[in-house]
Amino acid sequence: MKELETLPEIIVGKQASGSSSMHFGSAFGMAGGIGALGRSMSTATESQNHTSYSLIIFFSKKVYETRRAYNLEKSWLGRVFNKCTGIAPYYVLLSGHHLVQCMHVLHEISSDKDIPPDAKCGIRIDVAQKVLKELEKNYRAKTT
Repeated sequence: MKELETLPEIIVGKQASGSSSMHFGSAFGMAGGIGALGRSMSTATESQNHTSYSLIIFFSKKVYETRRAYNLEKSWLGRVFNKCTGIAPYYVLLSGHHLVQCMHVLHEISSDKDIPPDAKCGIRIDVAQKVLKELEKNYRAKTT
């Protein structure tokens, strides 16, 4: 298994190790008909603005999915499973739009000009877990 510290914290504009599960609807695009519906739903989800609460739910699902893939990476059967499902074991895969939204909530960036909304982005799993904790902490501070 790779040491996480040797990998970049954030990848923007290229495929993180493993196929993207973000374009599930696009996989049906070749079939036509219902595929167009799946493709449009996938695109709509990637560009949707979230409330603070729904961003936490969305991001925690992504972190859970990636943590599971990371743990599966320890065995050869788990690596085969990860390859078949296309989940990246080291990076939480997000669209550029969602990455920018997370960073805005955490006040990490002031301008999103460097990250196109349709870019494929990845946040290293250990960094993503810290981001999730910060999102939850910010949400709790606003609601109390």
